[in-house]
Amino acid sequence: MKMVPACALNVELKGERRVFELLQDINLSQRDVAFHSLNIDSHDKKVWAEIDFLVVSERGILAIEVKGWRGSYDPSKGTWTYSEGEDSFTKTESPVVQAKDGYYALWNKWLAPKFRRSIISSREYIKFTIELR
Repeated sequence: MKMVPACALNVELKGERRVFELLQDINLSQRDVAFHSLNIDSHDKKVWAEIDFLVVSERGILAIEVKGWRGSYDPSKGTWTYSEGEDSFTKTESPVVQAKDGYYALWNKWLAPKFRRSIISSREYIKFTIELR
């Protein structure tokens, strides 16, 4: 698959680097493209947001949020905690919500105005959890 940019932007993020390599090896069609670290300047909830990977294919569009650290959810607080060794950080939105919100921010600002087709108006998404070792 064609990657934009052609190399992983932050090689220190092992999870993103691994997903970059996996996407690069997929051969769906000549026209399929995966955008890495796509910045979004028109998010409803944030001043700035990013989609880790946006795959644009003849089969559809897929936003991927990568978490290379161990994650856990605390339902009593509604928070997600990610850790690696002694380092950790907490977020209030899940990886699925991050990918969905980034996708719809991109959809509302850039895609919908250009691609208004009834077949695309279906707003279904599939939740995938991939653990890479």
